[in-house]
Order: sequence, then structure tokens, then C-alpha cells
Amino acid sequence: MKIAVAADNNQVAQHFGHCEGFAVFTAEGGAVTGEEFIPNPGHRPGFLPHLLHELGSECHYCRRHGCQCRCSFWRKRY
Repeated sequence: MKIAVAADNNQVAQHFGHCEGFAVFTAEGGAVTGEEFIPNPGHRPGFLPHLLHELGSECHYCRRHGCQCRCSFWRKRY
């Protein structure tokens, strides 16, 4: 499973769309087996949920995100 965390300065970002990038963790058997950082290519409504889905992320975490972002994730059935 891949988990994407919106990050700023190695901390959970305050806002999903305006973060520096995404720490993407791979977890298998209850343990983290890999990590990579994907820079945020820019805030565009509806784009980032699609990008994370294409990268294989099955779960995401941040402190806040907008309604359109939540709806985009819901449509992808996260």
C-alpha cells in the first residue's frame, strides 16, 4: 500500500494543494518498506488527487484540503 502525506519542511502540511510536496510511503506487512518525495507540481483544482492516484497512492493525509479535493478522492474510491 502507498500512503501520501502532504508535507512542508518534513511536517504534515497545513493545506493539501499548497504543500511543498508529498512524502509517499510504501507499507507492506505492517511496516514501512520505502519512501520517496514527490514535489508539488502546482495547485490546480482536481489535479493533485489524480496525480497521487496515478502514482499508486491508496491513502492520503494532510491537515486540510478543499471540498473539490475531497470529492476527487471520493470519486477515485480511496
